[in-house]
Amino acid sequence: MADKRLRVMLVTLREIKAYFVDFLFYLAGFPVFIAITYLFWRAMLQNATVAGMTLGYLMTYYATVYAVNAMTLQRGVANKISEDIVRGRIAVSLVKPMSYFSYNLWKRVANFSLYIVLYLGVLLAVSSAFKMQFTSDPLMIILFLASLVFSFLMNFAMFFCVGLTALWLEDNWGLVNAFVAFTSLFSGMLIPLELLSGTLRDVAFFLPFHFTAYFQASIIMGKMAMSDVITNFALMIAWTVIFLVIAKIAWRVGEKRITGYGV
Repeated sequence: MADKRLRVMLVTLREIKAYFVDFLFYLAGFPVFIAITYLFWRAMLQNATVAGMTLGYLMTYYATVYAVNAMTLQRGVANKISEDIVRGRIAVSLVKPMSYFSYNLWKRVANFSLYIVLYLGVLLAVSSAFKMQFTSDPLMIILFLASLVFSFLMNFAMFFCVGLTALWLEDNWGLVNAFVAFTSLFSGMLIPLELLSGTLRDVAFFLPFHFTAYFQASIIMGKMAMSDVITNFALMIAWTVIFLVIAKIAWRVGEKRITGYGV
């Protein structure tokens, strides 16, 4: 099984190499996003602060959540699964030596292993240009890196389930986009969660989505005490396990639908 996983990862990395120019354009979106964000918030704040947040703080926050989102968001999984279902390719997966769930997971692990190196490098470069401040605590840095793995796994499980809804819906394109918008808001990608109104903020911290971006930014920016980081880390692991179990169950139910009715 280990050899199969490794082969899937190597093939995926070769595919990325074949479209490396497209990948570079995708990577170039990071500094462009930061530049636009900087101009927007500089015009909005005009040397003032919002909820105690300075321009420097906001730039550090947005650079971090953008990088985390780019490394861990798995919208492509939902789109790929939906396309496989619509085109009937998913039925072929039932006779392959590796399960459809595992195959997609290890393809994304290959992407993640590359993205985490490149985007952390770009984040460091951007942080130097904008004089961003990150924690220097070695343990916090280790926890930040570990949290990226769980953010990736949680995102994969969630979007895997969303992709499988194409087995029951004629077109799940709207659902995928709605889910992306929903998670973007409650993960802290659009705005820092502190800027949400009281009720929305409570909902955001109750739901697990803040563990996919906001929590990572809070760790590396030194916003949370170590005790709070440990507590939230445990919650993040628990949510990740829950979503992975749900994804595995959803696939087993989906398999029966494929074999029972065809796709």
